Amino acid sequence: MCIRDSTMGVDVQKNGLFYVIQGWGFNSESWLLDHDFIAGETEHEAVWAGLRSIITGALGQRRIDRCFIDSGYRPGDVQRRPDHAVYSFCRRPPGQVFPTKGADTMDTPVRFVSLDYTVGGRVIKQGVKLFHLNTDYFKRWLHGRIRWPKDQPGGWHLHVQTTEDFCRQIVSEELLL
Repeated sequence: MCIRDSTMGVDVQKNGLFYVIQGWGFNSESWLLDHDFIAGETEHEAVWAGLRSIITGALGQRRIDRCFIDSGYRPGDVQRRPDHAVYSFCRRPPGQVFPTKGADTMDTPVRFVSLDYTVGGRVIKQGVKLFHLNTDYFKRWLHGRIRWPKDQPGGWHLHVQTTEDFCRQIVSEELLL
């Protein structure tokens, strides 16, 4: 296993954060490094502080090179506690953590836009870089990598502690044509 960098994907729910950490090598070969759930109401700082500790490697694991957080549940316009929204979280540190938004079909697998962002009543022009992801493309890519020939670099590997529940979630959706 020759990992060149690592990414983290985070799904935001009301009662916590699901995350997956992948290591990446040659030919987009990847290894599941960790997956877990950070329990806690996402309106409160504690769950976000726990995520920040994982991203920065403060818990003793490898530092995450890039983190992508689904902004569909709690985007940056939460009026009650805007400092706890995904867009706010992604602004620190800049260039490492990015909000995402999935779409079933797009012209390209990934497209980003710079959004104006309001914090404390002040507009920050192009303050957040939002990544739009073609979910159909990435589901097909993942299913192809799961079936990748074992003798060729480019496969998608799990570790021995991977739970059955996690495996079921990964293959739970299929593309119907």
